[in-house]
Formats: sequence, C-alpha cells, structure tokens
Amino acid sequence: MRALRQATPELDLINTAAKQATTRFLAALPVVPEPYDIPADTRLFSKKSDRDFLCCVRSGTVLVKIKNHVLFRYDEFDLLGISEHLGEGVAIVHTDTPVVVDLYPVNEVFDAMDADPSLGSRYFELLAWQTARFSRIIALYTRPSTIPPAQETQLQAGDLLFERHQLADRIYIVLEGVLAVEREGRILDSVGAGELCGHVSACAGVPRQATVRAQTTARLLSLPTEDFLQAMEARPGSLLQLAESLATTLAQPASRLHP
Repeated sequence: MRALRQATPELDLINTAAKQATTRFLAALPVVPEPYDIPADTRLFSKKSDRDFLCCVRSGTVLVKIKNHVLFRYDEFDLLGISEHLGEGVAIVHTDTPVVVDLYPVNEVFDAMDADPSLGSRYFELLAWQTARFSRIIALYTRPSTIPPAQETQLQAGDLLFERHQLADRIYIVLEGVLAVEREGRILDSVGAGELCGHVSACAGVPRQATVRAQTTARLLSLPTEDFLQAMEARPGSLLQLAESLATTLAQPASRLHP
C-alpha cells in the first residue's frame, strides 16, 4: 500500500514488512483462492457493499477512495479486506490498471484460523502492520468540533479495560496514563497518551486478541467503532495525514499483538 505523498525510507520499510507478513500468512493458509483478471477502472467494492472476501493483489494497481478523494494505492502483495472493513465498507475500491487478484472467502479464512491457532498469530501480525496508520489518529480528536459522541472512562492502576475474547465493539483513545497489553500473563505492549487502544480487533470485526488493564491511573475516551469510521469518512484529509504518520510509526516486532 502506498500513500499518495512522497515515500520515506521508514514508510517503505513498513510497506515491505506488510507485504512480507501477507506472503507468510497466505502461504500458511489452507484456503484455495479464486483468481480473477479484472479490467482497469472496474469497481471492486462499493462504499456499503459487504466484504465477503480478502482480496490479494497479484499484479496491477487498485485505488481506495472516499468522497472521490483517492487515499491509497494498493499494488502487488497488498491485502484488501482487513483493517479497512467492518462488515460494510466505508470506502470505494476500484482498479486503476488491469489487475489480477486472488479472492479468499472470509468465512473459510476464519474457519482455518479457528482450526490452527498459529494462523491467528500470523493474521494479527499482518493486521498490526496493515493498521499501523491508525496508531496516531488522535489528531482527529484534538479539536472539540471533530469529536464524535464519546464516553470518558477513568481507570485506576490494575483496573481491567477488557479481556481477551470479549466482543470488540468500541475503540479507546488514551488521554492520560499508560495501559498494559497482556496475553497469557505476559505483557506484550504498552499504550500511552495520544494512542488508540482496541482498534485492530474492532476494525477487523473479530473478538479481542489480548487483555488490557491500566498500569497507572488512566483517562480514556471510548466510542463505538462505527462512529469512529464515520468520523474518518467525514474528514478524508485526516486519513492522508494518517498515512504520513507511518513514517514515524516504528515497525512492531512480530511477537507483539494488538488488542
């Protein structure tokens, strides 16, 4: 995936890592894809269409648009249908050139992950790369006029925010304090002021993949995932800023999972 602004070495590194994670995940996935040759200027997804497939671009270029504004270009070994979609899509996706894509039925993908937990780890490694751009979207909420209806949550050190396997229907914005991301008693990551928490599973429409609790006294904003996505759709320019933030978002080690 390429943002429509000048690339940087850091951005290239993140894009390369995302493609490598895609390759590893698909190589281990026991699902036979359906290959398609698609002409240029063909709509793959409408804004409100269901996302029933993960779509891997094998050749050519695909554009992602909101309100006729081109946000990203996807090319070889980019996987569509992960972080951008929650049931119904929020963007229009169409081909810029003739493309060859492989389509993986979402139900079969998740059945395979249920049968093989190691696939889940590969998937969420891929998911973390694909959604790295979300980690600095706090700028979207820094002005009162841009804040969707949100609830404020106060936590004391040791308080539980959510547990692994719970329904992921809300996204949290840390205003103050530090949260610990845990799995099987091991701390995987920490989330501090100005960062999102819970966005990966929420935007993917899957249960929480880790437990999160407060390491210190913390204050958070909480909002439904649908409201979060609608806020981004209403301000397409913020997504371009988000793409630029990839240049300053360092690669997460493969051992880290996001909730």
